[in-house]
Amino acid sequence: MPRPRTSRFLLALLLLGLTGCTKKVSSPAIANQRPVVRLTNAPASATGRYSYSYDFRWVGYDPDGEIDHFVYAIDPSSPSPAQPQPDTAWVSTTANGGTFTFTATDPDSVATGQAPTSSRYHVFAIKAVDNKGLESAPAISAFNAQTLSPTASITSPAPSSRNRQYVPPSLTISWTGNDPDGVASHSPVYYRTKLLTSNTEVPTSVAVQFPDSVLRYYQPRGWAGWDSVGPRVTSHQYLNLVPLAEYAFCVVAFDEAGAYTPYFSMDSNMLYFRAIYAAVGGPLITMFNDFFSYTYQQSVWNPIDPRYEFPLEIPANVPITFNWSAAPYPGAPITGYRWVLDPVDIFDYSARADERTDTSHWSALALGNQQATVGPFSGSAEHHFYIEASDLNGLKSLGHIHFRVIPAAFTRDLLVIEDTRFLLDRATVGAATCINQPLGRWPTAAELDTFLFARGGVPIRCYPAGSVSRPGLLAGYDFDTLGTRLGRVDNAPDLSRLAGYRHVLWLTDGAAANLNNSANDLVSGMTAMRYMNQLGAFNPLSAYIRMGGEVWLAGGGSIAASLLGRGGTSLVPGKFAYDFAHWRSTMKGLTGSLQLNLALGRLSGDPGPYAALPPQLNFKSLAAGDSMPAWRTSSGDFYSNTATFEAITSPDLIREDFDPTLLGQDIQSTLDTLYKGAGATVPPSNAMMTVYHGQDNARVIVSGFDLWNFQKAELRQLVDTIFQGLWGISPRPAAIGAPPAWRPASQRPAPQQPAVALPRAPAAPAGSSVSRR
Repeated sequence: MPRPRTSRFLLALLLLGLTGCTKKVSSPAIANQRPVVRLTNAPASATGRYSYSYDFRWVGYDPDGEIDHFVYAIDPSSPSPAQPQPDTAWVSTTANGGTFTFTATDPDSVATGQAPTSSRYHVFAIKAVDNKGLESAPAISAFNAQTLSPTASITSPAPSSRNRQYVPPSLTISWTGNDPDGVASHSPVYYRTKLLTSNTEVPTSVAVQFPDSVLRYYQPRGWAGWDSVGPRVTSHQYLNLVPLAEYAFCVVAFDEAGAYTPYFSMDSNMLYFRAIYAAVGGPLITMFNDFFSYTYQQSVWNPIDPRYEFPLEIPANVPITFNWSAAPYPGAPITGYRWVLDPVDIFDYSARADERTDTSHWSALALGNQQATVGPFSGSAEHHFYIEASDLNGLKSLGHIHFRVIPAAFTRDLLVIEDTRFLLDRATVGAATCINQPLGRWPTAAELDTFLFARGGVPIRCYPAGSVSRPGLLAGYDFDTLGTRLGRVDNAPDLSRLAGYRHVLWLTDGAAANLNNSANDLVSGMTAMRYMNQLGAFNPLSAYIRMGGEVWLAGGGSIAASLLGRGGTSLVPGKFAYDFAHWRSTMKGLTGSLQLNLALGRLSGDPGPYAALPPQLNFKSLAAGDSMPAWRTSSGDFYSNTATFEAITSPDLIREDFDPTLLGQDIQSTLDTLYKGAGATVPPSNAMMTVYHGQDNARVIVSGFDLWNFQKAELRQLVDTIFQGLWGISPRPAAIGAPPAWRPASQRPAPQQPAVALPRAPAAPAGSSVSRR
């Protein structure tokens, strides 16, 4: 399709950010995030004529760690010219509340028939401290003997005592208020606001250094010069602020009794900021759907530079929904969004002839315009989708998705993707044809290849004479293989490659799931499963499943790797495991000795192909025919009885209505549990193999365990059931070393145990090198 004309591109440069964004979102070290504390309080009792108590309760939250303790202070000192460094004693505690008694030291004058009260306010402040020692902004409560003071807190731009905000010359400041003991409502009766500058009675420089100086100066003077607004006004817009000038915005709440917010805090009701030039900042656009999520690192409006477009592959013949949002520059809220697909002239803002169908012109500008569904597209054409976000200052940012349509060829049966990170072969120095003997726990990378893919009956290079390979687990089937150790950062397979196969078997081991090194590290780089599930990356496997391709995830680390790519192991919408595998309750990783038991309890009626599954999956044993591979001499390296598992640890009931009519219902369970794990420390309810077969996407099978640590005969029965019974893949006829054709369990002879131990491969001469097939 034609690219947009650029005859007026120079005009757009007025809105262009100087540094722009990178092609992919990088993953820099993330700074420790500040914890948050919440405070509630209520009167407890009056303990004397001038004494009273308040009961305080608090709770803390740390978004990237945990709360270690809290610190609180009563009537904390504020900086003043006489005492720039207050000597407030903050008390450390791990409790979440307490009752505190206060004394009314300044009784009011007593009128006839009235009890004395106190007009002096006390202040209680508490902060949460995380496990790295970082403190939260304080939560503050002020009160006297008769009332709790109303509070006012600025919400946007966010205030902070740690740094000033930088805002454009036109901005909106918003706040919220609370009157905890209000009678008619909990909203303050009114607010007073003031913008401090270098020329006000209390200049900005003094106010930010000594916040209470604002209270000491203006409160005795009746808040002269302050604006007063009603309870429903919680924002103020300022226009034409002086660039590079510094300001402090202050807000105070008042209740019906005349009580007011008796403090100023740069973490709540005082905002310190500097105005900057308008063209410096703009909205930061985030674009996403179930294939990807990408956030621009800088605001930019550039429709022709490929550095500022997000490349994407989408499946053919499927409608595609794009979603977006934008983070506004502080104080400059978003005023609207619009989008266009394949515009002839991107600078043509004339109205659409039809808002639904005329997609080659910009849509109407609207704040809620944050989603569009386009397509379906046929063939293999390329398209350009643009999103524009505008803010209060008239600044605009452009999001650009450059997508290519990939038809579903599905010409081959099976692609096996080896996304593991087992030990690589070590070449002997000076040796041209052989490698060193394998070390450590079985399998190495090459041994796994042999175990899975070996044709069987083939002489093994560098082994003693007469050594031949044994048929691999997948022997006899027609498949291609693809590794993800590619020596490049983007190690995910292309959608165009996946689209050539009807089915994909994806293997990620448990240890590899935790690797977070750059994917171009050939030894211990992150897996493709983890890489492509990161924010800013395209997930071709999601697009492949949406295309209709069927996937089997196995290895003991596939689910964890997909979740860790987005941070944490929680199962929430937007994550691959939740959206496509339909693991939606709770997931847990386990390491230990388990027996996997067939569990089809949720299925009603004929279990169909599931009936051919082995009743158990047990660890390898010599008695079951799993003889030690050549070059392995330690049984502990091969006959391991521990492995890594992934499991759904609480009920995960997925039910869907298969009746297309509006009034009818045909509710069916669409997530089948096939195996559960049993062990000394593992509850029997853990689901470790599932099959999703609903209407959301193509079938997805998950084995939360590997395909190499268990008895090969049982694994082969499992593979045959999935390949032949569920996927309809037949072995090649008369394949060398191929096992017998698949048959239902009811038609299979009982397994025969070997009468004697199988012989090991001949020992190799010392110093020999090994190659495996």
